Amino acid sequence: MQGFWQPPGASSSPVRSTVPSAFDDQQLKPLWNFNVGTAITGPPVSYSVGDKQYIAVHVGGGVPWNLGLLKAAPELENMEAGSSLFVFALD
Repeated sequence: MQGFWQPPGASSSPVRSTVPSAFDDQQLKPLWNFNVGTAITGPPVSYSVGDKQYIAVHVGGGVPWNLGLLKAAPELENMEAGSSLFVFALD
């Protein structure tokens, strides 16, 4: 695939987008995107195994509860935030 991978809004760090996307490297036409459902919290990492290239991105890991919710449901105070590693294979 000719193109590059870029989360929208990547001009600042950490990136707070939820949709990693791939764009054509000539005309910047969108080729692909995927909503990961939470904030992208790290830069993408590209690696290959054999002839296959992959893009990995860390998402989540932030505090999911706001103070207003904690006041209404204090039992959630010790709940830990989750994080995930999404890995996408390139054709």
